[in-house]
Amino acid sequence: MSREADYVKAYLGKPEENRKIYDAAVPTGEAQQVATMLKDQGRSVNVHFYDNEGHGFTKPEIQIDVIQRTVAWFDQCLMRKGPVSDCHSPSDNR
Repeated sequence: MSREADYVKAYLGKPEENRKIYDAAVPTGEAQQVATMLKDQGRSVNVHFYDNEGHGFTKPEIQIDVIQRTVAWFDQCLMRKGPVSDCHSPSDNR
């Protein structure tokens, strides 16, 4: 486990035992609002929420999924290894 996770658990307790505290610390509603705003501007958005995880992922299977999703995005949008129709660069002015 990371130092950050140990630090957070020392102050907030275990996520599975203190879900309300963790949800308040990392409100998914705010992330969803940002995603909606970007979609409304014509941006491509891929948001994924994991059950019983907040800011910082503790379960190895979720850490792997996050890395795989990130690498896939890098491959598609930065390395141009796949369809780039869903990728926007800052110079798109949208």
